[in-house]
Amino acid sequence: MANQQKRIKALIDKNIRDILQFELKNEVGFLTVTSVDVSDDYSFVRIYVSFFTNPNENFKKLSRAKGFVKSSLAKKISLRRSPEIQFILDDGFFKEQRIEKILKQEEEELKEIKKDEK
Repeated sequence: MANQQKRIKALIDKNIRDILQFELKNEVGFLTVTSVDVSDDYSFVRIYVSFFTNPNENFKKLSRAKGFVKSSLAKKISLRRSPEIQFILDDGFFKEQRIEKILKQEEEELKEIKKDEK
């Protein structure tokens, strides 16, 4: 049973990635699917995405295409019920950039303080 669950979750993951990459590629801009979480009963899917440019605008476009993604997924896999889909904006990349910038500023301030002490 566990192998079947893993197989179905992997199938859902692969199909969602294919739908977003090949069927919606022109509508939502360049996106990366960072993670796909599927509930144990296959009724709910969380899709974490990040965008290269204009994340908020592209995320709104992607959210409007939720029905298309759900119906396209239902055509590709045969489950009793098509899972509900929730897109989540994964802004980890932008947070990482902001933290890196802050760390560089702090490092420069420390260098200045050390120069002043000498």
